[in-house]
Amino acid sequence: MEINITKKDVLWGYIAQFFNIGAGVLLLPVILKLLPSNILGVWYIFLTISSLVQMIDFGFQPTFTRNVAYVFSGAIRLQAEGIDKNQVHLENPNYPLLKNIIAVMKRFYGGISCIVIFLLLTIGSWYIHNRTHHIAADQNIMISWYIYIISTVLNLYYSYYNSLLIGRGFIKENNQLIIISRSTYLTLAALGLIAGYGLIAVAVANLLSIVINRIIAVRFFYKNGLKETLKTTIPSEEKLLPILWVNAKKNGLSNLGGYFVQKGNLLFISMFLSLETVASYGLSVNLVNILAGISPLYLSTHIPEIYKDRIDNNLSEIRRIFGESLFVFYLLYLIGAVCLILFGPWALEVFHSKTHLLPKTPLLLLLIVQFLEAHHGMAATLITTRNEVPYLKAALISGFFIALFSFGSLYFTSWETTGVIALTGLVQLCYNNWKWPLMVSRELQKSYAQLVRIGMLSLKEWCVKRWKKH
Repeated sequence: MEINITKKDVLWGYIAQFFNIGAGVLLLPVILKLLPSNILGVWYIFLTISSLVQMIDFGFQPTFTRNVAYVFSGAIRLQAEGIDKNQVHLENPNYPLLKNIIAVMKRFYGGISCIVIFLLLTIGSWYIHNRTHHIAADQNIMISWYIYIISTVLNLYYSYYNSLLIGRGFIKENNQLIIISRSTYLTLAALGLIAGYGLIAVAVANLLSIVINRIIAVRFFYKNGLKETLKTTIPSEEKLLPILWVNAKKNGLSNLGGYFVQKGNLLFISMFLSLETVASYGLSVNLVNILAGISPLYLSTHIPEIYKDRIDNNLSEIRRIFGESLFVFYLLYLIGAVCLILFGPWALEVFHSKTHLLPKTPLLLLLIVQFLEAHHGMAATLITTRNEVPYLKAALISGFFIALFSFGSLYFTSWETTGVIALTGLVQLCYNNWKWPLMVSRELQKSYAQLVRIGMLSLKEWCVKRWKKH
């Protein structure tokens, strides 16, 4: 089966990412006007704990996605590490192996979902109650928290459908799914907030959007007769979990380290600073993360195609895709950063926001740190398409020192959020920010400047062809 990612898929990807990350931003005018800063701070704590919960899948989702793509590309067998370039692969998807891997995913996510329910009901509930018991609306906060637990567990259990859709090459369908579910969340949350239901409205909207997401995901994946084909297919007897575990554990541990880089700091800040500061920091990080999420989207949209190019050992195509991705990333991030600095505070005033962005110095610092993070993250993503995870040790060490320095900065100094952001960037600058881009540059045998030029010329050629065609 040929996996071909078109520019329409990329366009759908940008629209989906806008809704996926931007739904929170589109909702911000309502949230900022109707929710007090301390309640908004609580919501950001909810989101941060939920992000930590996602780490419990221990990196299996990208591992599943990668191997599903191999299966749909006709791989006869799966390998623990690397790619056997001499392996003969089928012209059609390997359905027995596919049915086997789906069964493995269901058992795996069922097991970890049970663990998550226990942890959230015990440790999570204790933390939320301890942090919010002084707020008058404490009862509504706990009700909202229990609703959020249900949505978090449902989202975790059915997350294997994301791997199945992307692995099958259904990029457009996966993006349409995101648009539908996030639009639902946006609409229901806005209506609930306007009606005066506060945090409960946001939690219920999140739950209903996840239910709708998973119902549609099932229909999308099994279309074109796949459901009937798998019904009559006998699954392979190969024990896949030990094979998948080799790289999944590396992904999981590195993601745990990455958590403290991206989101874990908010938990530390919530321990030492006011909920109003938590809200300000969370709002700023949320907006900057939109840039860090949308800007590299071109690469993530083309990942299934790169998996196929890896099997075919097509290095020139990988260079082209990565070069285009870098060019788009630089352009979008620069434009977005300038707009956020110049127009962000003004926009919040227009919306009569009760929460403000961070001051200019820490905000600019945050933009720089997140740019470098997303930049080396693109390189790391490309490296994983080789079915290798060489950055495990670096991610764990970096995550440890970021957590240590952030906690120490908040406890021993008065640097507050500026210290946390600066120390995070300093740790990453020591190794990760330059190591993985350098590795990719050496593998592709091109400097980053050359790759950007390749990408820019390729996109220019595509635009010229489209112009002449119309």
